Amino acid sequence: MKHIIIPTDFTVASLQPVHTVVKHYQPEEIKISLLHLLESPSGFQDIFTKWANTDLKNNISKEFTTACEILQSKYSSTLLSVDIMIKHGSSSAYLQNLLEGYNADAIWITESLTFRRPCKQSVDLYRLLKKVRFPVNRVPAMLNLPPVGNSISELLVNDALEVNYKMA
Repeated sequence: MKHIIIPTDFTVASLQPVHTVVKHYQPEEIKISLLHLLESPSGFQDIFTKWANTDLKNNISKEFTTACEILQSKYSSTLLSVDIMIKHGSSSAYLQNLLEGYNADAIWITESLTFRRPCKQSVDLYRLLKKVRFPVNRVPAMLNLPPVGNSISELLVNDALEVNYKMA
């Protein structure tokens, strides 16, 4: 079983690598962890002020969770699970230790995705990944289409286009 990490900003677009990951590792079973990092509180006061206002759960859209469920169902024969991991830490050493501690096999990202910060405490994982010693696989943009937004149809349409594009 392979354990794959995909950084997420809780947009449907951040799920684009799932299609490629499943096809790349078939028929092997895989577990995908969608990783989002938050800054660590710097002191006791932060815990009660800055961190009390972290409203990350409200920034996870219904479209995102539905898209995760659709992908889990679509690839149920090889995709064992899609988990969301929200961790606190913003250094490359922390990320390196996290990846090793979770026995991750690889990280997959979308080349063209601009990482969005769903809350003030969100850490730009794309920037941080440049500093770790870990295999990072890049999935090219789907035919350079302009982003449609945070819609499930974008994820499904891009999957169909990827398959048709590779067949041509």
